Amino acid sequence: MASSPPIVEASLNAAVLCSKLSTALPGKVFLPGSLEYNSSVDSYFFRTAKQTPACILKPQSADEVEAIVKILAANPGVKFAIRSGGHTPNPCQSNVDNGVTIDLRGLKRIDKKEGQDGVLSVGTGAEWGDVYDYLENTGRGAVGSRESSVGVGGFITGGGLSFFAPELGFACDNVVNMEIVTSKGIVNANAHENTDLFRAIRGGQGNFGIVTRFDIKTHERNTYWGGGILYPDTTEDAQFQAWSDLKNGKYDPYAAVIQSYLYFGAQKAFMVSNNMVYLKHIERPTGLAGFENIQPQVPGTNTMRLDTTKNFALELQAWQPLDQYAVYVTTTIKLSPSVGKKINSIWREATNLISDSPNITSVLTYQQFPPQDKDNPNGMGLNASDELHKDHFIIIISIYWHEIKDSERIANTTKDAVNKMEAAAAEENALHPFKYINYAAFWQQPPSSYGQGAKDAAEEVSAKYDPYLLFRKQAVGFKYS
Repeated sequence: MASSPPIVEASLNAAVLCSKLSTALPGKVFLPGSLEYNSSVDSYFFRTAKQTPACILKPQSADEVEAIVKILAANPGVKFAIRSGGHTPNPCQSNVDNGVTIDLRGLKRIDKKEGQDGVLSVGTGAEWGDVYDYLENTGRGAVGSRESSVGVGGFITGGGLSFFAPELGFACDNVVNMEIVTSKGIVNANAHENTDLFRAIRGGQGNFGIVTRFDIKTHERNTYWGGGILYPDTTEDAQFQAWSDLKNGKYDPYAAVIQSYLYFGAQKAFMVSNNMVYLKHIERPTGLAGFENIQPQVPGTNTMRLDTTKNFALELQAWQPLDQYAVYVTTTIKLSPSVGKKINSIWREATNLISDSPNITSVLTYQQFPPQDKDNPNGMGLNASDELHKDHFIIIISIYWHEIKDSERIANTTKDAVNKMEAAAAEENALHPFKYINYAAFWQQPPSSYGQGAKDAAEEVSAKYDPYLLFRKQAVGFKYS
C-alpha cells in the first residue's frame, strides 16, 4: 500500500498531539471552529499570516509553556509556530498550517523589576502600546516599536528598530535579562548567566527557545519633538540632500528619520513622507531642519510637535494597512544620492508593474542603522568598529494588496526589484550583506547574513540548550541554514 501524502500524515500527527496537549493543559488548547481559535487567527495583522493550525495553544505562564515544549519534543513530526504580536506578514513564521501555534498573548504582565531601578519586566505577549501606557506618566521611556500594536517578543528577539535607535541602538541591546523556556527547562539569560544564549537569541528569534519575559532598561524621557510630513515625489533631490547634510556633519544621536517613498493605488499617486523625532525637549531643532524645511509640503500633513512616545506610536499605527495581503523584503546599503536615485528608480519601475492590483500600496523606506554596543554584543554578527550607523541604512520594501490572485506576481516582482537594487548598490561598493530579520521576506534567510562567526556560535548554543534541535527543526521561521 502506498504511504500517505506527507501533509495528510502531518495533519494526523498534529491532531493526535493536540489531543495530548488538551489532556495536559485543559482549557488552554483550542480547535478549529471554536470562538477562541477563530479569534486568534483573525487577529493576525495580515491575511498572508492567517493560516490554519491543527490547534492553537494559549498558555498563561512560563510553566505552561515549558509543559508544551516537553510535549512537542516528544512528537518530532509536528511543526509549531511561536506567536507574540502576530505582526509579520510572512506565512509559516508566527503561524503554521497543519501544526501547532503557541499564542503567547496571555503572557503580558508588566511590572517594575524589584530591586533594579529603571528596569521593567514585560511579558512576551504584551504589545508596545501596553508598555507605553504603563510608562506614560512616569517620565521614562522604553526602546520599543514605533507602532503601538507590535508585539514585544518577536520585535526584541529580531533586534528591534525604534525611535531611539540612533542614540540607544537596537531594542535587544536594551534588555538586561530574559526568561527563556528551552527544551531543557526554564532559564534566565543575561550578562552573567547563560551569556551565550543571551547573545544568540537577540537576533536569533525562535531558534533557541521561547522567551516568556523580558527585563528591559527604561530611560529618562518625557516629551520630545517629532511627527510627520508628507511631500510630493518631486522633492526627491531635496530629500537625499537632507540625508547627506545630516550624515556628513557630526553624528547626531538624537535625530531619527524614517523616510518613505509611497505609491497609493487608490489615488494613483507617488509621494514622500518623513516620520521623525528629535530626542530632546526642543521645538524645531536644527538637527531635523533639513527635512522639516523641504518644500513643497502637502497642506495639512505636518504634525510636528512636542509629544510622548505613546502618541507618536499611535500616530504611526494609524498609517498601518490592516487585513491585507502583504510582503516585506529588506537589504542594507551605504546611502549616497546616486545609490538612492538608482534604488528609487528600480522601486518605481516595479511598482508600475503591479499598480493595476486594486488599491495597492507600495512603500520603499530608508532607516538609519543603529550604533552597536561593543560591550554588549548581540547575535547578529555586527562589528561595532564598522560604525555602520554613520552612513548605512536598512531598507524595507513593503507592499500591501487586496486580492489573493495577485500574491505570486507581486512577490516575484518585489523579489526581482530587491535583486536589482542590490546589484546597483554593489556596483558602487555600497552593498552590505546584513539582512534585518524583522523586515525579511519569506524567501530570504537573514541569519545566514550574520556571518560565519554568528552561525558557529548559534550551532554551539543549540547543542548546549537544545541538543535535539527542537527549535531549529520543528519551529517554523528563519533558520541558520
